Amino acid sequence: MTGISVAEVVPWSIWEPGKTGALSERLVANPAYDEESRDRVLREATALEASVGSLSGIMLLYIWAPEGSPRAVGWLRDYGQDPKRRRTVDDIMRELKYYKRSWGEKVSDYIVEPNGPFPLGPGVTQVLVNSHKGSPVVTSHMRVWIVQPVGGVLCFSVSMPEKPERAEDLTKPFLALIMSASVMPE
Repeated sequence: MTGISVAEVVPWSIWEPGKTGALSERLVANPAYDEESRDRVLREATALEASVGSLSGIMLLYIWAPEGSPRAVGWLRDYGQDPKRRRTVDDIMRELKYYKRSWGEKVSDYIVEPNGPFPLGPGVTQVLVNSHKGSPVVTSHMRVWIVQPVGGVLCFSVSMPEKPERAEDLTKPFLALIMSASVMPE
């Protein structure tokens, strides 16, 4: 995989890991963000970078900030390909079929289903709504796993620290982001 390009779909702010400065410059140039909303988005961007710092394969980071207020964060991760076998949508479905809860985690919803096609290949959508013991926060997570023609796997992930009133609150903008993705020419 040489690289992935994702269009800057409003209200998503997208940047490469380690390039929060470039995100800051784009926010300053965007009249939709006043100083307070820029600060909120940049604080969230810094926290997101810190939280994914140890993960390998992170290609892009993004924040969904309608009206300048960050409501969801996410990342695009390249899981690469297994040199011994080409992975398929059925493989991903089998791997995700059962969710293993962590200690103290309450899962209120878990769905896995095939989805697509997407510009980068066929996919599987995984939705998890959970909370943790002692915390009143319910978080919605959506991941779209895309199997590329060469057998590699990409994962677009987004998390929102609240359960949207309507599924399309987050689903439609997230799918628009994924549909804007393309392979960068070599």
